[in-house]
Amino acid sequence: MKYREKLDTIFNQVEAVIMSRQHPVTGLMPASTAVTTHGDYTDAWVRDNVYSIMSVWALGLAYRRQHETERADQLEQTTIKLMRGLLLSMMRQANKVEKFKHTLHPIDALHAKYDTSTGLPVVADDAWGHLQIDATSIFLLMMAQMTASGLRIIRTLGEVDFIQNLVYYISSAYRIADFGIWERGNKINNGKPEINASSVGMAKAALQALDGFNVFGKDASPRAIIHVVADSVSLARNTLTTLLPRESLSKEVDSALLSIIGFPAFAVGNKKQIERTRNEVLSKLAGEYGCKRFLWDGHQTAVEEISRIYYEHSELANFEHIESEWPLFYTYLYIQALFDDDRTQALAYRQKLESLMVQVGDFGLLPELYYVDAENVDAERKNPRSQKRVPNENVPLVWAQSMYLTGLLLDEGYITKDDLDPLIMRRRSRRFSKGQIALVVLAENNDIKQHLAKHGVIAESIDDINPIKVISAPHLVQAYSLVGANDTMGLSGRPPRRLQSLATSQTYTINGTHCLCLSWLQSEQNGYRSFDVQLAIQNIERELAHIHNHWLNQEIAVFTWMVDQRFCETPGAAEFFEALRQLQLRSQHVHVGYASAHLAMRAARDNRMLLPNLCLRPFQTRSSERDATHILLDTSLLSPQAMAILACDNDLEMSDLTEAFFADRELLDELYLKHVKIIRVKEFIEQVYFNAQIKNFWLCARTCFGILEHTHIDVGDALTVLAARHMSISIGNERSNRITLTNTKPNAEIYRDIRQVTASHIESTLTQEVLTIIGPPRSYAYQPRPI
Repeated sequence: MKYREKLDTIFNQVEAVIMSRQHPVTGLMPASTAVTTHGDYTDAWVRDNVYSIMSVWALGLAYRRQHETERADQLEQTTIKLMRGLLLSMMRQANKVEKFKHTLHPIDALHAKYDTSTGLPVVADDAWGHLQIDATSIFLLMMAQMTASGLRIIRTLGEVDFIQNLVYYISSAYRIADFGIWERGNKINNGKPEINASSVGMAKAALQALDGFNVFGKDASPRAIIHVVADSVSLARNTLTTLLPRESLSKEVDSALLSIIGFPAFAVGNKKQIERTRNEVLSKLAGEYGCKRFLWDGHQTAVEEISRIYYEHSELANFEHIESEWPLFYTYLYIQALFDDDRTQALAYRQKLESLMVQVGDFGLLPELYYVDAENVDAERKNPRSQKRVPNENVPLVWAQSMYLTGLLLDEGYITKDDLDPLIMRRRSRRFSKGQIALVVLAENNDIKQHLAKHGVIAESIDDINPIKVISAPHLVQAYSLVGANDTMGLSGRPPRRLQSLATSQTYTINGTHCLCLSWLQSEQNGYRSFDVQLAIQNIERELAHIHNHWLNQEIAVFTWMVDQRFCETPGAAEFFEALRQLQLRSQHVHVGYASAHLAMRAARDNRMLLPNLCLRPFQTRSSERDATHILLDTSLLSPQAMAILACDNDLEMSDLTEAFFADRELLDELYLKHVKIIRVKEFIEQVYFNAQIKNFWLCARTCFGILEHTHIDVGDALTVLAARHMSISIGNERSNRITLTNTKPNAEIYRDIRQVTASHIESTLTQEVLTIIGPPRSYAYQPRPI
């Protein structure tokens, strides 16, 4: 068959098998036309739709290469209509996106499937495992790839804002337990969600694809650029590395991982990890008819109890060796072999797929799966792979057919790898620049600048760096809270969650003003740990190493540190200044060196934000934020009785404090007469806490920290890392008084949970501190100071 005739033959199949299913109004497609005892496949699944339209998009690229404008236009518009159909269905649920950003609760998730003819929900929020991060992520990833290929899918600024919010929706994938690609949670199908590697990997790929990407197209309005917090990619990468080659806690391996170690996500950069994961899939799941989804998968086996969707744990072993085999997964291996230029493997998978097709009319079609007939189950159990399997009635699985045809177009040379991957995702996960880090040291004022100079530290004052402005990590959080905000759709911007080192090591231009951001380590306003000199040195060195190892941009990273008067008063400050001097000299870290603020701004990546409603406030240091009524207490005068009251859980009265906090009553009276006439108990404790931090009185500082109900900002992230390691944390002395902490709650709620089962404020503070040690957010911990 001639080259062009073969392309037209593929078009005929795509038109008859795939395009003919598209609804003329919504643009959506059913997953299949089958309605079986296992379900109604006529609904439009988000994931299936994206994969189903992939071959239509690829075929349009092929005809565009052939300069066949009419068919190219037809195929491209079909692709756009489907992708916009999915977009509009999701936009109708903007309220769920907004709510989920804050709660991360499955009940608030976007729906995973819609009515094909209306684009409206088909099942209730609690009647399906809607929370499927991979489905939303594959939509975002392929929307970006298709846009990069020349299609215009996103058309209005309101749609830009919605896409920005979908980025926030998937940004917490590293910590979200979802229902996964198979929609039912863990292996028992009991609806319990898990952190799934295939979901985390697809989200990571989507975030990398959209980082700084203009969804209107190349060189379009900067207002259409999508902003991705770099730490979201890093956290997803860390979680993924921890999980692989497992899929989840209950699934030791899953064929869904093929979609993230290769096409289309290319989410794993480590070649050894890719090979190990692929080998696990092939050795444990591959068969003559495709791959099993996972071990002990009872779905559509002859012995499955179809009256319920869940299994008893004891019956899982009944499915051993008779799990259904899915040709779908050989399509992933087929395309990946072509990306790897392994023609031998590609030919083997192509021939295998074609041998598994069921002839329907003029076309060979791939069924959803092959299963063991009831009469052959016992024989198959006794002698695995000895019995012939038969296809189920769901023919074709459009998702699988589309992937096969996409591979065929690549195999026959009608399209190239760059056509299918215009954003070069296959290289992004392996691109770690190991670049230079510019260390910018700022002084609160000229006096501190001179003080630092005496210690050999080169610093600039805030006035020196004009017109560059300084913002803190909380200021940057405020800016991001407006990115993507859209009152018409009821969407706010990024939730007020902390930013970490990769985000604060970038530079920003906000409404035309160039800004440097202080390290997130300096964002914990109420944290006593920031006054521990040795801990500060340790954290900076580890933070720099983390940035060096995880930096993805070609431009330099900018690590900005502010020295204020309060820190200068801390015991051992000179040791910290010596550490800064050594970093500036590059004597210990060859990738770190001094740079002026202006030089750093010119060499770094510039993140431009247009936020008309944001007013950049003048930067306030910790010293300038000090309340004028603070009494500079000498905490060495604290009596044992005072410490006992601090540790007490009862409501504190001023009459108790006047006797307890100072052995010298005359001194107390003098302080009150000179400074204040009336003081609230909370204000008094804040003053004690203020002084205890500077003087490094750790017992007093930790106790005040607990009384004032402060929380460590990294507790939630610590719990996330533990969850990714398949660990849970329970605290409490007795079973009746024990709780299990969850990473999906904000820090304030985690604190309240801890406080319920701890005996004192000092115990609750130390519990938080221990959690940050055993579950560090970036694979490092700090050593707590003695109390």
